[in-house]
Parts: sequence; structure tokens; C-alpha cells
Amino acid sequence: MPAPGQTTGLARWLNPSTAPFIPVPEVATDPNSGTTLGVLPTWLRTDENHSIDRIIAPDILHNPYFGYGMHVRLYEYPSEDEQWSLVAQIKERVERGFDGEYQIGRARRDRWSFTAGLIYDRDGTPRFFGIGNKTPESSQTTTPQRNGRPGSDRAEHQQIWQLAYTVRARSVDVLPGTLPGIESIEQRFPHITGLARTGSSSSGYLSRMTHGTT
Repeated sequence: MPAPGQTTGLARWLNPSTAPFIPVPEVATDPNSGTTLGVLPTWLRTDENHSIDRIIAPDILHNPYFGYGMHVRLYEYPSEDEQWSLVAQIKERVERGFDGEYQIGRARRDRWSFTAGLIYDRDGTPRFFGIGNKTPESSQTTTPQRNGRPGSDRAEHQQIWQLAYTVRARSVDVLPGTLPGIESIEQRFPHITGLARTGSSSSGYLSRMTHGTT
């Protein structure tokens, strides 16, 4: 028997404070990828101080171009100074993705902080209309892209100011189009530079951050 005053049945699911998870409706519209509909159930875990230390947020969705798909999301907050996250996604057609990130030294209390990430993204929606300011909309082509981007960030604590150095490497593939009713880029622009593997590039830059920012 439930305890007096305890919420049960459907009312338990409709009450955010007692529901096993929070069912978040998902609606996303984009002129390139159409309307995506889904549901995102979210589980939150708190520590002894009632601070959130874990978020699990998978979803199930449908897109008119890429079919049914899902994301798996995990966010961990072991302490105020450290966090990491993993996000993976897959759809019936074309699109795939992974995003992993780790951060330590977020509170900027020590001499060093460090952030690293790895991203793989296969996107089926980019468009190419040609080169120049007078390219017509009728020249629209689709250019699915596959990206890989590892990166890292180090920051040195110097009282009020931090000096941050960021390094990123990126590799991009331009693949044949897959969207119905839209020409693939290699059909309309077969001789354009950059089809298939565009090569890899890396970059680094310095920036300053105030103490306590993330």
C-alpha cells in the first residue's frame, strides 16, 4: 500500500517531482532538414547536497528525410571542478554523430585547467548554390558532410587573468547527396574543387579569460 499522501498511478507520472523521468516533447524545424518530432525522457540524479551530478537524456525522433533515429546523452558532474559528457546519435539514413568532452579545472582555482573533445558528425543537410553573389536558388544542391574534430585547451591561472591556448584539427569529406528532389553537388558542379576528401587542417589561437569563467 502506498504511504498516505504518496502520489500513485497516472498522477505520479504527471508530477515532475515524483515521475521516474521527465518526458520532454521535442520539436525542431529547419529549412534544410524539415520538421523533426520526438520525445526526450530525462533522468536527473542529485548528490547529498541536492545538486545535479548526472543527467541521462536519450531521445527517439523522426525526420522526414532521414527517418527514425535516436540520441544517447550522458552528462556527469563529479565535482564543481570537473565534468564530462558523451553524446551519440544515429538515424535510419545518412546521419551519424558522436561528441565527447572532458573538462577539469573549471573552477579556475589551480594553476592549470584542461579541456579536450572529440567530434564526429555526418550531416546530410548542407546546401551549395554555386560560387558568387548572383547564384540562383535553382542551382541548389545537397552536400552531405562528414566531420572529425579533435581538440584540446589548456589555461594557466594568473590571479585575475587566464591565458588560454586552443588547438583544433579538422577533417571534412564532401559526400554524394541523398535528399529526394535535390540534385547532388557532383551532378550539377562536377568540376568544383573540394569534392570528396577536402583534407585536414589544424589551428591554434590564444585568448584571455577572466578568473571564474568557463
